[in-house]
Amino acid sequence: MLFRSLAAIMGTAIHAAIENALADNQEVLLEQTVEHDGMKAHVDCYIPGTGDVVDWKTVKTKNLSYFPSEQQRWQVQVYGYLISKSGLGKVQNVNLVAIPRDGDERDILVHSEPYSEAIALEALNWLAAIRTLTEDRKSTRLNSSHVSESRMPSSA
Repeated sequence: MLFRSLAAIMGTAIHAAIENALADNQEVLLEQTVEHDGMKAHVDCYIPGTGDVVDWKTVKTKNLSYFPSEQQRWQVQVYGYLISKSGLGKVQNVNLVAIPRDGDERDILVHSEPYSEAIALEALNWLAAIRTLTEDRKSTRLNSSHVSESRMPSSA
């Protein structure tokens, strides 16, 4: 458990250091909260002048071969969608930056791709399906714990 806590602390520290380094840059919006249609997110960085969304990920160097994951790509695409729909700006590209906690600047990886509303909607549809499944399972569990006597098998 200590290592998970340390990883979280390091991730937060790295994000804070980047935010401090860019704090005086008037061309970037940092840690923006965006909301649309009941969904809310905190975006690491949005650059209105270029339409770029940037999400920093702290990782282990041994996990760089898995970067970016589909989930990470979906997440940053959804950020782009929320920025676009909230009226904050027009999104052109989404970027993921993998920063290894146990490496150095030579190990940093950047993944960039065009913003795609279709990919963002695919991710949101997947999330909606998961929510529905979760709610259905919860409902089924609740209903099965209240079985009426008439549904019980007879002993005759």
